[in-house]
Amino acid sequence: MRRDNEMLHLLLRLMLFVSTLSLATGALANTFNPVVEDLDKVDFSSPPSIFEGNIESDGSAMPMIMYKANGKGPHPTIILLHGFPGNEKNLDLAQVYRRAGFNVIFFHYRGAWGAEGQYGIANQVADTANVIKLIRTGKFPHSEFIDHQKISLVGHSLGGFNALYSGINQSTQCTLAIAPTDIGGVAKQLADFNVVASDPYMSYPLLPLKGYSFVDALKEAKAKAFHLAPQMGKFKTQPVLIVQGKQDIYQVGDLVIISPKDSAGLIASAKQQGATNASYLEMAGDHSFSWNRIALAKRTTDWLTSYCR
Repeated sequence: MRRDNEMLHLLLRLMLFVSTLSLATGALANTFNPVVEDLDKVDFSSPPSIFEGNIESDGSAMPMIMYKANGKGPHPTIILLHGFPGNEKNLDLAQVYRRAGFNVIFFHYRGAWGAEGQYGIANQVADTANVIKLIRTGKFPHSEFIDHQKISLVGHSLGGFNALYSGINQSTQCTLAIAPTDIGGVAKQLADFNVVASDPYMSYPLLPLKGYSFVDALKEAKAKAFHLAPQMGKFKTQPVLIVQGKQDIYQVGDLVIISPKDSAGLIASAKQQGATNASYLEMAGDHSFSWNRIALAKRTTDWLTSYCR
């Protein structure tokens, strides 16, 4: 009888151990996922917040939104750069990145979406440089929540060009370009602007940009040193990632504006020029990754979390 009791006690202890281990393993398996879950814990002494206001670039006011991360920080901060003209603002990604622990700053360039001043390629990269300067000098609104040394750029489409160009010239912590266009490279190929002027989308003055068209952007890019490929080696050790949709190909006649081949070529150029942390990710998707935003959010959040803290 005593031996039977000992065996029973041993069995009960083993069952308790297995149950405890199962609970612990389950707790680890159910870790917080910022892509598809709300925050598991909120610091109500300094909760996630949205700050709205204006910032200045060369004397012109630009509207901005800051998505402040959970807690007092200071937090690493992402500047989210929209494309041309910026109909897809990628603010769903801003919310995901904030849940992952980043502040996210979104703004409209001069001359775009009601911002004062004149829109242009040179002005949008200057605006980005001015925002970075405000952050680094502690003059950006709510600067106390920002880690002034940990600034990363995420840009989409022409904002992807801006992110790459600005990442090269501003030495930010890391750079992520989603479906970028090397507008300087495109313009360099263009001998006759009538080729693109016949395309209504390319030549139509866009209301959100105060009458500026993509043909205007190409003309401006052709006149300036905006060709990315020869400059990609300047990333050196700075992490850079280009994410491109397999189905994202846009061209007018023989002129290719955006394509997987061109995006992969930019990273190949970076590596050939000595960049040591340059990556290319191609996944199913159109220009805005319309049918797989969750996958886009996951892959980019994983990369940002790994390299940009």
